[in-house]
Amino acid sequence: KKEIVNKYKNKYPEKYLAKNASQRVIKNDINNELHHWSYQEEFWKDVIELSVKEHNLLHRYIKYDQSVMMYRTLDGHLLNTKQSHLDLLIKIKEIEQI
Repeated sequence: KKEIVNKYKNKYPEKYLAKNASQRVIKNDINNELHHWSYQEEFWKDVIELSVKEHNLLHRYIKYDQSVMMYRTLDGHLLNTKQSHLDLLIKIKEIEQI
């Protein structure tokens, strides 16, 4: 497991640093997860609290673009704001009828 973690840290150092920086962010629900909408350093603590189900659902519709340290929709649209992630999640939930 340590080898897997080290490979991840080497491949995505910005994600590892952001996760560490946001560990003290207080969640409203201990069962929820924190979603980083951007891995740029200025946004490391600016996260979105989601249920596990919502978080997994959102990640099925986005892909990480390491060159800009943000996510894109599957059709390539850059999600460059926190609100764009929230809006996408609303659309996904309507499509999935959740």
